[in-house]
Amino acid sequence: MHSWGIDQIHFCMPWDAGSNSFKTDDDLLTALGRVLNNDLGEITHNRLSRTIEWFRLAHTGSPETSDESRLVMMGTAFETLLEPDDPHAKSGPMAVRLHDLTNAEHFTTTTVKIAGKPYDLNAIGAWFCSFYALRNKVIHGNGVSAEELYFNETVTHLDVADLVLWEAISWELVDHKLLGEKAREHAEWFSDAWSKQPASPSLIKTIMRSLMGINTDDYHEGLGWKQPPTSPHE
Repeated sequence: MHSWGIDQIHFCMPWDAGSNSFKTDDDLLTALGRVLNNDLGEITHNRLSRTIEWFRLAHTGSPETSDESRLVMMGTAFETLLEPDDPHAKSGPMAVRLHDLTNAEHFTTTTVKIAGKPYDLNAIGAWFCSFYALRNKVIHGNGVSAEELYFNETVTHLDVADLVLWEAISWELVDHKLLGEKAREHAEWFSDAWSKQPASPSLIKTIMRSLMGINTDDYHEGLGWKQPPTSPHE
């Protein structure tokens, strides 16, 4: 019991984290605190809380915890967040849900076939299909080589999973209006002044990307997920 809310309690950073190793996202932490306070109802509260719990489990434990085990735990975090309706057809619907959560005009897109059904997905949704197929190999006891754990020569699928889960949770909190209210108000003001119309979802997302911590352009570009700029003559 405490007089403070769970979103107001602060924990000391471990000494071994150093003084300049990272910067906390206070807006995101406040929004997650509101989730812990059960502002969304029990089902959404449990879903988001358990997603974060699986993320924690994937990043703790002894050094002997294998990357394959961590990959399965991160896969479970995505399952919990994205809520597949059919337990026998998970990856396609989850990839579509992830596409819808994160989509932006700058993404490259591709068509991915899952169980014979085509899905038009942005780069994040397409990556998720590969990630989840790798997760399936692990849980079904198939061999996974060290090379398969890498997204490219220097970045592992676990690295990418961290970034994508952070972005997906952020947009989920935005959808529930727990995050980005100032950016949303700015978008509404701008749209009203410019066109006297309510702000479109794409405008709201654009302004949120520029004003908030959901500035994903750098990592999207670094992973090759952004379309090349078009020529002014095209």
